[in-house]
Amino acid sequence: MPGQLFTQYFLTDGIQATAEWRGSLAAPQAFASFHKEASQRLEAFGRAANPNEAHTEQELVRPLLEALGWADYLPQQGASGGEDIPDHLLFANAESKTRAAAHREPGARFASALVVQESKRLGLPLDVRDTDERGRRNTPHGQILRYLEAAHLASDGRIRWGILTNGTVWRLYDYRARPRA
Repeated sequence: MPGQLFTQYFLTDGIQATAEWRGSLAAPQAFASFHKEASQRLEAFGRAANPNEAHTEQELVRPLLEALGWADYLPQQGASGGEDIPDHLLFANAESKTRAAAHREPGARFASALVVQESKRLGLPLDVRDTDERGRRNTPHGQILRYLEAAHLASDGRIRWGILTNGTVWRLYDYRARPRA
């Protein structure tokens, strides 16, 4: 199944050849500012007593998405009929977000989005099935792969990226990456 994590090579070497990486080196103060804000939020949130997924999303994930520049996102609402949908869709701009929000069916919103994002409660292992959630079919890793596959199809191939986080670990998935055993 497509949609695996980046290779170790890309994260240590290949990323340095991208325009985005080179651009980030030209603005070290922006990275330092983000790092400081993220560290402060994580430290403060880490003192919360047993935060659940909704609390993690509201107080940690959404503010960090916004600090990263993702002001245009839609938290997904519960769907009828047991439809399986990600926690957030991230958009390139306000116009795309407005177009998506006009659709009643959550699946129709994929056409205007760039990224699917799934949050888990703080510290939940991303590769292990959560024993606290009855009825969960598989791991968070498997869940984001399902969402990425559905989003890729529903967007006619425009959605390529997925983000999975438990607040402390953030994973970026690429639909086009070759699966690894």
